[in-house]
Amino acid sequence: MDKPGSLMKPTETVSAAATPLAAATTLPDSIPSPLHASSISRRNSQKRQSLTGLKFLNELLDDHDHDIDHEINPINDTTSLKPEQEPSVSLFLQDDLAFEQVGDRISEFQEDEFVKQALAKGMDLREYAHHIESELDSVGQDHEDDYIHQSQAFVDLHGQIKSCDEILETMENLLSIFQTDLGNISTEIQTLQTKSVSMSIQLKNRMAVENHLNDLLEGILITPQLIRKIYDGEVDETWLAALAELNSKMYNAKARQGRHIRALKEVGPELERLRIKASLLDQQTVEKIREFLLAKIKSFRIPNTNVQIMQHSVLLKYKELNQFVMERHSEVATEIRQTYANTLRWYFSNQFETYAAGLEKLQSPVGDKYEMLCADESARKGLFGTTKALQQKTNVFAVGSRLDTLKNQDAGLILIHVANEKHLKYPYEALFRSFNLALIDNASSEYLFLVEYFSKRSQPDIDGIRGVFSHIFEPTLKLGLANVKEYADTSYDAIGILLCLRINDQLAKELERRKIPTLDKYGDAIHMALWPRFQIVVDMHIESVRKARTKIKPKNVHPHWIARRYGEFACSLLLLNDEKTDVMP
Repeated sequence: MDKPGSLMKPTETVSAAATPLAAATTLPDSIPSPLHASSISRRNSQKRQSLTGLKFLNELLDDHDHDIDHEINPINDTTSLKPEQEPSVSLFLQDDLAFEQVGDRISEFQEDEFVKQALAKGMDLREYAHHIESELDSVGQDHEDDYIHQSQAFVDLHGQIKSCDEILETMENLLSIFQTDLGNISTEIQTLQTKSVSMSIQLKNRMAVENHLNDLLEGILITPQLIRKIYDGEVDETWLAALAELNSKMYNAKARQGRHIRALKEVGPELERLRIKASLLDQQTVEKIREFLLAKIKSFRIPNTNVQIMQHSVLLKYKELNQFVMERHSEVATEIRQTYANTLRWYFSNQFETYAAGLEKLQSPVGDKYEMLCADESARKGLFGTTKALQQKTNVFAVGSRLDTLKNQDAGLILIHVANEKHLKYPYEALFRSFNLALIDNASSEYLFLVEYFSKRSQPDIDGIRGVFSHIFEPTLKLGLANVKEYADTSYDAIGILLCLRINDQLAKELERRKIPTLDKYGDAIHMALWPRFQIVVDMHIESVRKARTKIKPKNVHPHWIARRYGEFACSLLLLNDEKTDVMP
């Protein structure tokens, strides 16, 4: 029987053969597969376990035989004991294994698959153990030979692994360097972002400074073309534009005199010399400016001239010329303004006289002193006893459609030629409204023009403008007031007078809305001319009622004419009083 120690060599060989399994995927085709080697190792392990159990059983059997022999031949006990068995049993059982546990070990080994098969086949366990041991030795030797045969492949594989390690180390170094470079680039990007934000702020600041600097340079820079135009140019639209540009630059220079700007100090004297040249080109150039503006103003005297169109398309177009004259040549400016005032005075006076004369022809007959509430009808008989024709006369008691003149505030002016063609007649209040509406429209437009055209840049001369306005419209306002007084002195139409008072209030509110303060006195004068007459006419109606004949026989069964007149008159007064928010004046 072989020594138990000889069974450990295959185990060492198998465990040593398991070390290259981690790199089995890179071995050549001649190297055994890791799976195959693993299965062989598992089978060998099982066989070793079975072999260990078989050897244990063999030793037990040998001990049993030895015990029998000892009992039979106790004298030969020491000579019959095999020296290699005692250490094996002691090694297997060890000191800590009690004899009572031997049965348990035997039961455990009987559960082994190989032991079961051997016992089932009735094989001798000793022979089976020797057979298994020989197989293990053979397999171990085969493994050793196979690994020795494949040693060169393992050497090559080791070289490849080493080369791969070197490559991986190189790649690791490259990646480390790349990571460092990326960190540096990230830092540079952050630095660039900071610089970009700083440059963006600087750019915005410089652009803002550039805008202010451009405004400053444009306000003080004098080009050679501007100088030549001022010195040598003729008075026309381009010369006017050059003059306006020069005025603007001079104004900007004066506005910045308090600032410490070196460029202004350098260009200031040149601006002043050029201004003197522009203002004192010579007497001929000044005369050209004067003649140019006066010619435009005198063109208003041409028949059928529309003043508003001429003002906006001609005078305001050359407004800078007048501004220059007002600031540099006050005497010429005064002459131009006086010429304009005289021209417009003549124009409006002529136009409104013509218009008033045309309106007067369109007036329908008004009531006389016999148009009282209780006037006797017999006093109105004709020479042959017939009553006068009243078809064209205005009803002085009933307001009727006459109230439309007050309510329809959007109605336009009465056109003389259209009314003449259609043979139209109007009550006085309609003519009064048309005349005064035309007056306030023209006065409003003229006042706004005067403020815009004759005001200096520094501040408008409101008092001077009012003086010019009063001079222009003085005859026109006198004409309107004279017509109202003439009507009031001869009128017995209380309804018409009250309608004129209400229309005058509407026009005054319209002037207030337009912010035109120059016609306030005119409106007050109209009111003072109409209101006393209204009171006189109402008193005359009251007096006629007091003196009425109590025994007047009616002509028919209709309502009495005095009652009818009184009802119409009272209703008209109430309606007109409702048109005003406050009580009747």
